[in-house]
Amino acid sequence: KEHWLEQEGDGKTPVKAGSKVWVHFTVTVESSQEVVDSSRGEHMSEVGGITVYKPKNPLEMQVAPEGGEESVFEGFALALKTMTLGERASFLVPPGLAYGAAGKGKVGPGESLELNLELLGIDGAFAPPRR
Repeated sequence: KEHWLEQEGDGKTPVKAGSKVWVHFTVTVESSQEVVDSSRGEHMSEVGGITVYKPKNPLEMQVAPEGGEESVFEGFALALKTMTLGERASFLVPPGLAYGAAGKGKVGPGESLELNLELLGIDGAFAPPRR
């Protein structure tokens, strides 16, 4: 299975080419289940010698205009374009739509990725907070 819907979106506010979106994401290597990138969770920072944990912010990004170069791997952009505002879903991304035969960073050559996305905002319209 390549797509799991976890929470339906509004069904009427789609992601289009050129849209500005706010999205929480987690990228996991399918074979090892290692999380290689995520906008969720916390990050640590030092404030006057005190360690402070702050929640991470969602990724704010521009979807490429038609024919433009995406700022994320191809499978991420394709998955986003299937979603509507407020939707949360997971996708199995084959290597050809991820980092291919070369791999990248913690993603080995020919690895499939599990991508979990939660679409929080599109072009200034925001989903109501989840309870």
